This record gives sequence, C-alpha cells and structure tokens, in this order.
Amino acid sequence: MTTDTARPATRMLPLILLVVVIVAPALVATTLYLSGWRPGASSSHGELIVPPQPLPGMSLTSADGQALADDALHGKWGLLYLLPQTCATECRDVLLALRMVHVAQGREYQRVQRIFLIDSEAPAAVPEAIAELLKDGLRATADAGSVTALRQTFEQAGGSAGEVYLVDPLGNLILRYRPDADPKGMRKDLAHLLKHSWVG
Repeated sequence: MTTDTARPATRMLPLILLVVVIVAPALVATTLYLSGWRPGASSSHGELIVPPQPLPGMSLTSADGQALADDALHGKWGLLYLLPQTCATECRDVLLALRMVHVAQGREYQRVQRIFLIDSEAPAAVPEAIAELLKDGLRATADAGSVTALRQTFEQAGGSAGEVYLVDPLGNLILRYRPDADPKGMRKDLAHLLKHSWVG
C-alpha cells in the first residue's frame, strides 16, 4: 500500500524539477531587479568606449621634423595623451603617471608606447622638466586640422581632450581615463590586455 501511494509522487518529481529549473531563474532575476541591484558595467578601471572609435587620419610630424605615417600609431598598445598648450600641474601629473604605468609593464614594456600629440599652435619649445617626462615616448606635432579631428573623435568616444586614451594595436580607442585616474587601475587594465591579447 505504501509503494502504491509513493509511485505518483515519484512520477511527478521530474516534472516538479523541470518547473523549478525554468521558473527559478526568472524569479531570481525579478527579485534582484525589484531590489534595485544592478551588475557592474565593466571590470576595467577606465571607461569602456563602445563601440571602439578608430583614430582619424592625421598629419603628424616627429620631434626631429620627419613626417609620420598614419600607421605610426598602430602595431602596439598605446597610451595616448593630447598635451594642452600649457602643461601645468595636472598635465605633469598625467605624464608622470603614464611613465609609471609604462615602466610597470616589465618585460611587456616593448609592446606598449606612450603617444604624446602636441598641437602645432602650442609653443615650439618644450620645457626641460616636461621633455624628461616625454622621454621614450612617441612625441609628434599635429596640425590644426588633425587636432580638430582628434577632438571630435574624443567626443564621439564620450570623452574630451585632457583625458588619457588606451589605443589598441589596430588604432582604435577602447578605454579612456580621467586626468586624475588612479595609475594602478590603468596599469591593471593594460596588464590584463597584454596578457590575453594575441596582437600588438
């Protein structure tokens, strides 16, 4: 008699489990939504640029007066910064942070380049203290049209001039950082990309 009454319950068990599997996720999601919980937007420390913005074509001149091809900014992971016409305290702090982030990559150092673009309308002479912070970086002067195109690209990326942009080896802006961003977060983002990337 006990066996007969147990059989219907046993037969219903798979159906009950199926209902639980289908309904439970919806119940959990609804509960989390109503409670106000939201997942983090990104595990990166910078602002993710979606979709990535390709660098515009630019007319660039190297520090020694040579014209640079567009692809001079490609092939490596880049930390891009458009220097203001006057590099005051905030600018110097950014330059120092970028150097620390670059050096901190250790054996991956060669896969990264710091890209410093200078407005052609800025004073030609770079103060010695600033020049020291630009050392080992790709320093180039951009004409007025190139600077305008670059500023427009920054705006399309949700940012502005004065911020730091992480450029992938294909020449796309993928992350941006405020001038006061924590260099440790920037270093971690870059180290993560270098570890998992097959390009650059």
